Amino acid sequence: MIIVGGGVVGTALLYLLSNYSKARVLLLEKYETNAKLNSNSKNNGQTLHFGDIETTYTLEKAKRTKAASEMLLVYTSKLPTAQRNTILSKTPQMVLAVGSEEVEFLRKKYDPKYRALFPGMRMINKKEIGRLEPNLLKGRDRAEALIAAYSAAGYGIDFGRLSDSFVKKAQGAKVSFNDGVISVKQTTDGYSLKTTKSSYCARFVVFSAGAQSLKFAKQLGYGLSLSVIPILGSFYYSRAVVKSKIYTVQGGSIPFLGAHADPDINSKDRTRFGPTITPYPFLEKSKPLTIIDHLNAVGMDLDYMRSITNIMRNKDLSSAFLRNLGYRIPLLGKPSFVKDQVQKIVPSLRNEDVKYDISSGGIRPQIIDKSKRSINVGESTLSGESIIFNITPSPGASSCLRIALDNANEIARSLDIKLDSTRIQEDFKAAAHA
Repeated sequence: MIIVGGGVVGTALLYLLSNYSKARVLLLEKYETNAKLNSNSKNNGQTLHFGDIETTYTLEKAKRTKAASEMLLVYTSKLPTAQRNTILSKTPQMVLAVGSEEVEFLRKKYDPKYRALFPGMRMINKKEIGRLEPNLLKGRDRAEALIAAYSAAGYGIDFGRLSDSFVKKAQGAKVSFNDGVISVKQTTDGYSLKTTKSSYCARFVVFSAGAQSLKFAKQLGYGLSLSVIPILGSFYYSRAVVKSKIYTVQGGSIPFLGAHADPDINSKDRTRFGPTITPYPFLEKSKPLTIIDHLNAVGMDLDYMRSITNIMRNKDLSSAFLRNLGYRIPLLGKPSFVKDQVQKIVPSLRNEDVKYDISSGGIRPQIIDKSKRSINVGESTLSGESIIFNITPSPGASSCLRIALDNANEIARSLDIKLDSTRIQEDFKAAAHA
């Protein structure tokens, strides 16, 4: 079988199939190395998501996210300590509620059921916030209402290095770099793929290439009711001002996390702020030719236009997009971002303390269901005849092993091969995340 795409989801599948089945696997990656795009630590939030700091999640989604991320903790626990420490960094995390409205929302959100799922998450008052993160209080109005949900059991993660470990542990598998897929056709016994290097045949194919997966799905007649809005996430940075990952409250019906402040795993002397969320014309940052791929994945028809119109009627979403578009206006954008987002977390930072990180930022493929004229929240996967298309918005990277396991089970059934489920269950037994 063939996997297209060497991000963290594609390489997780490569690892599972290579170690728990006898499938002959080839991974195709169009760039010179794996994890070049969204799995690269510069292009994502560097967070292992458990569902505890995501205030838009339902309890059920939080349970699924927690279980998926615990698979990663178990996997990394078996790596050599030095290697594990390059992938994971223990980092406390907190959800900061600013103002009486957010304070009330956060108190209701972390009800007894939520606290039972995350027993290590506790509510802390302004005094304890100041003790743990003094820069969150420095320069803040003393009368401002402020509480936080705090957990010491958080992690920063380098998904690129995680992807590297999957490739290295994929016993007997083959990987072909600089080998981009041009087209795919169904044959009598599987699929043929034409690439920039060669042509291949496979009995089963998994596309794990973000929004590009939807483009190839439509070549084969799948996902015709789906479309995509590429969302560019960009980051700013300052000197190091926090030790924890500081998330803000995100309510309403926006399928994105609010801006957060994180210790940068690539540079201990920096704090990153973001991401901003901006609709973007290309499927890959700074790759103008991918506008053609974007148009192929969109399916620009009347249903698409009606869907966009309906989605933008959502006041929470439309105001978030407009506000974030404003952050990209030259000269005016950064001061607005600092005032709205940075100073909400660290009030003492000023415009001159914050810089735009031109080298970072990735594309999140936000899926639209044209039949429902709405946004699909969470990961999206399409399955067909001996083929799977993974299109994985946040927290897809945190759920990479769970998505890969779902794929592997479907592949095993289709190809009638044995997937050693007993050994998988034994190898991925997890202690509850606190």
